Amino acid sequence: MGMSDSAPSHDLDTLNLIEPGLLQVLRWSTIVFWVIYFLTVCDALNSRPLELFSIFNFVFFSALLIILYWRKLQVWLGHRFLPVALIIVSAAPILGDAAATWFYAYRKIPLAETDLDPARLHVMLILPLLLISLQYSMRTLTVFTAGTVLLPVLLAIPPSRFYANIVTQQFRQGVIRFLLYMLVGFIINRITRQQREQRQELAVKNAELSRLTTSVEELTITRERNRLARELHDTLSHTLSAVNIQLKALEALMETDPPAAKARVTQMQNLTRDGLNEARRALSELRAKPIEEFGLATALRRLSQQAAERGGFQTQIAMPMQFEGIPNETEQQIYRIAEEAFNNIVRHAQARRVDLTFERRGNRLTMMIQDDGLGFDAADRPDGRYGMIGMQERARLISGNLSFDSQPNSGTTVQLIVDI
Repeated sequence: MGMSDSAPSHDLDTLNLIEPGLLQVLRWSTIVFWVIYFLTVCDALNSRPLELFSIFNFVFFSALLIILYWRKLQVWLGHRFLPVALIIVSAAPILGDAAATWFYAYRKIPLAETDLDPARLHVMLILPLLLISLQYSMRTLTVFTAGTVLLPVLLAIPPSRFYANIVTQQFRQGVIRFLLYMLVGFIINRITRQQREQRQELAVKNAELSRLTTSVEELTITRERNRLARELHDTLSHTLSAVNIQLKALEALMETDPPAAKARVTQMQNLTRDGLNEARRALSELRAKPIEEFGLATALRRLSQQAAERGGFQTQIAMPMQFEGIPNETEQQIYRIAEEAFNNIVRHAQARRVDLTFERRGNRLTMMIQDDGLGFDAADRPDGRYGMIGMQERARLISGNLSFDSQPNSGTTVQLIVDI
């Protein structure tokens, strides 16, 4: 049986699926009915004539209770277990009513003296109606509802020789039941179908989110590797190149000018020490999480002060004490751009003063880093220098606009504008 006649891909019989909690609802409902009929039977034993409808239903629900909790039978029936249980719970009230009617007719007890009431099936069949509406398609629901009309009518034919109007009564009540059940079943089935579609869409979205999360993690790792590569290139590569040049000069000076050679050794020691410090700083920053620990504003202040200590320049900072409402990714990229800008100043600018300005106007963030260092020709800068490629990549990740304004011997201004 499918969720929809027009959607075979949602067919529950094919997939052997059961709506969550439906089997448990059936078991607990059966226990409730069993208790009700047990108490009714206890009272009915003292009545005359006997309330056979309650007695027969007590027997049927006792059998159903055994079936529902018989684990081996459930394993043996497999996906047929639920249909079998629903057939029993649907047939029990109808067969109980028919059995009582046949018995009373056989004993020729007048209808007015019995407990027979065709309208009673409306209530007794509500449970299977709800379960079938939840689990199966409108086609199955229609078959069930039609069966609750036809079966009582057919079973009422034999005792109709004694109870003349019983077939008519069963048919009239059956028509009412058909219209009522179809309306209720349609509403429940439609709601269930929408919930099922939402669960399937949610499962698809969760799978997509899982794939996207994996992709983002891989992309983040790749970007961090690229940043580390740039860091190592700008530290170890430059340091080793300078040391190599000094070694060649040292080789020529060792025999001809020992004092100059000694000075070269001192320069090489300073170079290697500075390179080692830069490498340690780069590795330390990979482990640190300054934004998470201090917030963006404090992290930028610390970054500026640390760069001033390393580069020997003065720094002037103009920004609020804290920022709120900035996405985490935007904060991370702003920090990394500022970090790269200060690293470039320390390595290349020979600046005496650096100004850091950060302001927010509405949803627009503007960060500006100005130095009075050597500067460069912005229109003719070599590709890959000053880490500008990485800075531009980070700006694009947050849809920001990053610009460089510089002239030789006139300092450099780095400006980042981001709308959040």
